[in-house]
Amino acid sequence: MAIFISHITEEASVALTLKDWIESTLLGQINVFVSSDSDDIPPGDQWLDTISKALDESQVMIILCSPSSIIRPWINFEAGCAWIRKIPIINLCHSGVDRGDLPEPLSRFQNLNIEEDNFGQKLFKAIKKHLKLEIEKFPRIDNEAFKKELSAALMEISSTTAHVEPAKKKIDTAMVRLEEIEIKILKVLASEDGTTRFVGPHGFDAKSLASAFNITVTKMIHFLDKLASEQYVLRRFGAGDPRYALGSRGRAFLVENDLV
Repeated sequence: MAIFISHITEEASVALTLKDWIESTLLGQINVFVSSDSDDIPPGDQWLDTISKALDESQVMIILCSPSSIIRPWINFEAGCAWIRKIPIINLCHSGVDRGDLPEPLSRFQNLNIEEDNFGQKLFKAIKKHLKLEIEKFPRIDNEAFKKELSAALMEISSTTAHVEPAKKKIDTAMVRLEEIEIKILKVLASEDGTTRFVGPHGFDAKSLASAFNITVTKMIHFLDKLASEQYVLRRFGAGDPRYALGSRGRAFLVENDLV
């Protein structure tokens, strides 16, 4: 059984603390993947392939949600992978973020707050439920020690980010270099002849696009989320899987470069 912890680099200390407590508490029953752990991605590994494999094998995703992380494309990319696979997603809010602050689609999933007094009990109860663990009673953990280590990890984040200057605003320009496959995706999204078999009433789904381009769904979502973060593509959420449509910037890019 496997759990994937999605986090940004700055919050690695929290992810690693959670990994250590979950694996040691349920020794031999659960593996927790954290990309910041050198044991999970050893030097020399193709990191994207390793992450892709971990996403495919995970049965539960835990997402660390902070003011910084919930606006990062990579967090939304990994959440999208879990969404498509229909595995449970547990949001762990911290550093001032509450469940009401989460954007779609993160706001639709179960939320816990790391700084709550009974966080440990709630987390392990959720893990037991989602993984259907045949455990009558959990091994006793030192909740005070767990809380103390998490608090120290959160303090480490605060001390690190306090000295980081705000990022400069990204220049909005159509001269951003796109990969060949990204340009092809934009051209497909621009097609309106009704003959493309994978188009739906509200856009294109990642699974069918991946099949058409003969790549994995994980890689296709990576490209789509990158394009969406730059506003070349619109991402729409509904009852089913997310769908993607050409954004105004994507249309302008194709027109200005004589690609349509």
